[in-house]
Amino acid sequence: MSRFADSLLVKIQMLEIHLHCCAGRLADSADGEALHDLRINLRTLRSLLRPLRGLPAIDVLEKAGTDLGKLTNPIRELQVLVAELEELGMDSVAAEYSQALELALQHLRVCAELPNLFEVLRNFPQIWRLSAREGCLRGLRRRIRKQFKHDLRSIPKHLDNSEADLHALRLKVKRLRYCSQTYPDLTPLGRRQLKLLRKIQQSLGDWNDCQYWLECSAADERLAPLRSEWIGRGQACASTAGVLFKRFRHLGS
Repeated sequence: MSRFADSLLVKIQMLEIHLHCCAGRLADSADGEALHDLRINLRTLRSLLRPLRGLPAIDVLEKAGTDLGKLTNPIRELQVLVAELEELGMDSVAAEYSQALELALQHLRVCAELPNLFEVLRNFPQIWRLSAREGCLRGLRRRIRKQFKHDLRSIPKHLDNSEADLHALRLKVKRLRYCSQTYPDLTPLGRRQLKLLRKIQQSLGDWNDCQYWLECSAADERLAPLRSEWIGRGQACASTAGVLFKRFRHLGS
């Protein structure tokens, strides 16, 4: 097996250890960072796998990670909403949402997606090594560089600030930035571009939080007094993202 293929396997095995640790921490209801850390390691794993699609066992492992990611997305959104309500002094409402959050976390602790991911991870090294012996892992760096080119081409040249446009950009920026973090020696982006990507992602993440909170306020009248603040904050985040995006495109021109 090539040194690079071996290094990827080591990274995946280290992520498996971290994911097991995070899964164990979920049992402690006082550990407010367990879910966040689980999602960070899961995100890193999925970013590592994405350029390798089509190779033996990669698609199965990626699907297992995607399934768990989809399950944790609404739980994390609820967790962030609880923190926002507590920050705004709405403790009684936050307490009710906290109960829903705890029920969601209880479901996550016993879900099928976690053991399924760990089962696939456990079997992955043997398949990866066999694939290397059969010559299936040639050109890994070329695959990754090709993925970077594809992701860069998908970034639009202009931004119209529509909700659909901002949502699509947020996902594309996340993929490009996370892949760059996972493969720092292969990314074509410079330090300034990566710094701008991080800021764009943060602004669009805050904007997305506001959109979720506004959806919740439409279903819960107790949150209605917060709508104007969330609307204003969301608009400010979108404006900031637009300015940063123009700088990013200028650096890449």
